[in-house]
Amino acid sequence: MIAVDSIDTPPARAWKVTTFERPADVSDVVALGSANGAVIGRGRLWPDTTEAMDDTAVTWERSGIGAVVTCGGQWVAFGGLRRGVIAGAVRAAAGGLRAARWSHLTGGTREPQYLAAHRYLHSMAWGTDGQHCCGVGTNGMHTPVQPIVWEPNGDLRELRTGGLSQVTPRAVHGTRVAGTGQQGRRTHAVYWPDLASAPTLLSAEASCCNAMSGELQAGAIFSGARSRPVLWRGEPRSLVELLPAAFDGGMVNACDGIFQAGSCFRPAEWWPDELPHTDEHAFLWMGTAGTAIDLHRHLPAPWNSSVAMGVEIVDGGLRVYGKAMQYVPDADLGAPVEANECAVVWELCPKPRFPRPRDTQSHGLLAVM
Repeated sequence: MIAVDSIDTPPARAWKVTTFERPADVSDVVALGSANGAVIGRGRLWPDTTEAMDDTAVTWERSGIGAVVTCGGQWVAFGGLRRGVIAGAVRAAAGGLRAARWSHLTGGTREPQYLAAHRYLHSMAWGTDGQHCCGVGTNGMHTPVQPIVWEPNGDLRELRTGGLSQVTPRAVHGTRVAGTGQQGRRTHAVYWPDLASAPTLLSAEASCCNAMSGELQAGAIFSGARSRPVLWRGEPRSLVELLPAAFDGGMVNACDGIFQAGSCFRPAEWWPDELPHTDEHAFLWMGTAGTAIDLHRHLPAPWNSSVAMGVEIVDGGLRVYGKAMQYVPDADLGAPVEANECAVVWELCPKPRFPRPRDTQSHGLLAVM
């Protein structure tokens, strides 16, 4: 574990950056949130009995040493984490993929809390607000996908599709839900203002919605192979572009209160132009492109690429979670390859005592950044 203090603007505050090593035999580690004083994330490992990669929860205590949490089932997939709760699914011994959630993931073995499947052979939870979960149910590869919300008491609520196909909720905040749906061959960001309403298309362009907080929905709009980080407030005309100057594209992956976290990218000088990879930087926003903060520049060597996957207001302080990668040249391939990776937490110090507002107005909080 490495902690680095780096001053942001204005100089009254600093970003404390902590990197966490990945446990042995685990790859693709990323920090997603925290609970009970530990950082919680996701990693992937190869099971002994299958050729598919298995998601696993990883926790990092103050020592910085990662611990793998056994989550039950033959194969586990994680969707999102919020307030210390992970949503996902387990392939049980009897077959079928069943939506589940895990909580209190600070060490040892944690059996899944299965979510009601009703008539569906397969179900998957993609998002949670710490109480509700959202996801899909289906009866097979060639059958319709049904969007679902699981309420805190375990009741299953089927959402309307509004004539869209492949409708997949990705984020939930109380009775508000957001995700994606297909119209023809194009995927669009969609939003349900309540559990009884049909979904609203947030953009006529190809788009996605990955996260939400209060009335805000966050994700990206796609233009060809590029994506632009954006926000909505329940309807297409509320669109706010977040792409900062000098970057070519990006995406929002998480939000909490007034804050959004994700990444932006641009062509890298150290990467051949003909390859689709980019110079990726973790970013934080507060609702506009002008508030963009490049978190990547606070990382120590040797990390030259990063992404933010979670953000939380914790005890009045602000934490951003993600991962960092080190790419090095490969003479045989003629292109850089990933040589190392780690989970990362950026923490604003000293704590500015941010409120957790019910709405998502900034209330002038940019001044403390």
